[in-house]
Amino acid sequence: MRIRVKKKVESGVVRLDAVSNIEDVKIEDEGLLDDEQGGVFLYFKGKNSSGILDFNLDEAKAIINTLNNRLSLGVVKAAKKKKKKAKKKSKKRS
Repeated sequence: MRIRVKKKVESGVVRLDAVSNIEDVKIEDEGLLDDEQGGVFLYFKGKNSSGILDFNLDEAKAIINTLNNRLSLGVVKAAKKKKKKAKKKSKKRS
């Protein structure tokens, strides 16, 4: 995983660019019925960096929906390309 952060400070802009591995994914189940307390936490650790990405349930759902839509579109596009290539090959053989 690559993390890129840009933060404005008084003296200008501070940039952070780090590569890390996701160590653990935790879902806080105590508050799943209460959207304000529940959440998804991604714990990551690299050679010189570590941290937690904290998402509330609405944010996590939005990310999941976006990923599902984009991944399914990618699958559909790949299938269409494959079908198109197969048609071209069959036309060449004829």
